[in-house]
Amino acid sequence: MTIESITLGCFSALSTGYWSRLSEKRGRPNILLIVYLGLGLSELIFILVKVFKLPVNLLLIGSLVEGILGGPATLNTLITGYVHDHLSQHQLSTATGLMLSAGAAMVGSAIGPSFANWLIAFSDAQLLAPSYAILVCLPPLALVTRFLLPHKKLSVGMDFSRDSQPQRKSVLAPLHVLRPVRGDRSLLLLAISYGLYCFVGGSSTVKLQYAASEFDWDAVKIGEYLTILGSSRVASLLIVIPLILYVWNRKANHDPVKRSSVDGSDLLEGQNVAGDFHYASMDLNFSNLSPQSKPTAVVFGCPSTNTSRSSLTLCPSEVVLEVTENDTRWKTTATKGQELELNSSISQKSYQTQIDLNLARFSIGWGMICGVCLLFSHSMLSFIVPSALEALSRSTGPAIQAVALSLIAIKRDNIGSADVISSFSLIGILAYDLFGPLLFGAVYVTSRSQELSKCFLFVIVALEIINLTVISFVDISEKKAVDEEFYCSEGGQVLLPNN
Repeated sequence: MTIESITLGCFSALSTGYWSRLSEKRGRPNILLIVYLGLGLSELIFILVKVFKLPVNLLLIGSLVEGILGGPATLNTLITGYVHDHLSQHQLSTATGLMLSAGAAMVGSAIGPSFANWLIAFSDAQLLAPSYAILVCLPPLALVTRFLLPHKKLSVGMDFSRDSQPQRKSVLAPLHVLRPVRGDRSLLLLAISYGLYCFVGGSSTVKLQYAASEFDWDAVKIGEYLTILGSSRVASLLIVIPLILYVWNRKANHDPVKRSSVDGSDLLEGQNVAGDFHYASMDLNFSNLSPQSKPTAVVFGCPSTNTSRSSLTLCPSEVVLEVTENDTRWKTTATKGQELELNSSISQKSYQTQIDLNLARFSIGWGMICGVCLLFSHSMLSFIVPSALEALSRSTGPAIQAVALSLIAIKRDNIGSADVISSFSLIGILAYDLFGPLLFGAVYVTSRSQELSKCFLFVIVALEIINLTVISFVDISEKKAVDEEFYCSEGGQVLLPNN
C-alpha cells in the first residue's frame, strides 16, 4: 500500500503541470472528467485483481494510470483554480472559498469510511462493495460536471506565463514560476511556507502512532480520536474561521474611513492629493505656460494606472488641469454620456490579500502554540485538546494559496494562475505524501529506541517557527508606478504639478 501511495503521488505531481495548462485551453470541468476516468480505471483494476485472483503487483498499474491521468494533485489544482476564478469574478475572498471547499472535503473524508463500512456490512461482508459504489457514482458525477457545472471560456493564451514558454516541456515546469523576478521573492517565500506547512501535515500518521502507543489505544479509541479531529477541522474550516473573516470584512466595509476613501467625494472637488498621480497623454503643448497666464484647461483622455486606495478611473471621463496664479490643481469633468468611476478593485484586492496574509501568519503561530502544548503534554486529555484546537491552523494552506494568487494579479501580471496552483500542488504532494512521512517516521523510530518518543514534536515546533519567520518576509506591496510624472503626447515634455 505504501508503494501504491508513493507511485500515485509521484506521477500525479509530475502530470499536474500538463493537465493544469491544458485546462486553461479546454476548461477545468472538462479536465475533471479525465481525472474521474483515472479514478474509475484504478478502481476497475482493483476489482479485476480481486475477482480473478491476479498478482497483487498489478495494483501498481491502477495507481500508475490514475497518477498519469491527474490524480489527487491535479484534482486539487483544478478545484482550487475553479474556486479562485469564480470567486474573483464576484470579488469574494479566495481564502474563504478555499477553506469552504477544504471543509467540504473534510466532511467527505469523515463520512466516507463510515459509509464504506456500512456498505460492507449491508452486502454481507463484500469487501468490493465500496469499489462498486465508486464506479456507480462516477457517471452521474461526470454528467453533473459536464452539463451543470458553470464553464468559463478562456482564451488560449490568456493565462500563460510569457517568460516560461521555453521551459514548458519540463515535467517540473510549474516550479519555474516561483523564481524571483526583479528582486521580488514573495512568491518563492510563499511556496517555501506552503511546503513547510505540508511537511508538518505529513506528521499526522506518526502522531497517531505515538498516541496509540503512549496511551494504549485500541481501534475504538483511535476511531474516537479521529472523529474528534475530523469534527474540529470541519467546524474550523466551515464555520469558525469563515465567520470570523465575514465579521471582520463586514466591519471593515462599514468603516467610515474606508468608505470615504472609496466613495471619492472628497476627490471630486479638484483638490490634488499628494502622491495620487495619474498617467495621461497631453493634447496640447505647454511650453509657453506661465503663472501670469489666465487659467488654462488641459484635457486628458487616458485611464489612471495608479493603484492607490484613492485612485480613480478617469476614462472615458476627462481630467482638466487648471494652472492659476497660485497653484496647479487637478479636477475632473464628465462629458455627456460619461461617468466618473472609481478604480478601487486593485486596492480592494490588496486589502483582502493583507487579511489573507495575516490569517496565514496567525494560523502558523497557532499551530506553533499547539505544538508546544503537545510537546509538554503528559496525559491523554492534555494531548487530545491541543490536537483538536490545532484544527484552526488548517486555514494556513488556503490562506497562503489565496495570497499567492492575489500576488500574481498585483505584482506579476505575466504569470498565469494555473502555473502557480500547479506548483503549489506539486509542492504539497511531495511534502505531505512523500518527504514529510519519511522524515517524521525516521525521527520517531530513532528517538523511540532512545526513549525520546516526543522528539518528532520538537521537530514540528521548530518547523513552525521557521515557517513563521519565512512568511514574515513576504511583501505584498503593489507594483510601483513611475511616481510624480506625467507624459506629454506632444513634444515629449514632462509636467510636474506645483503643490
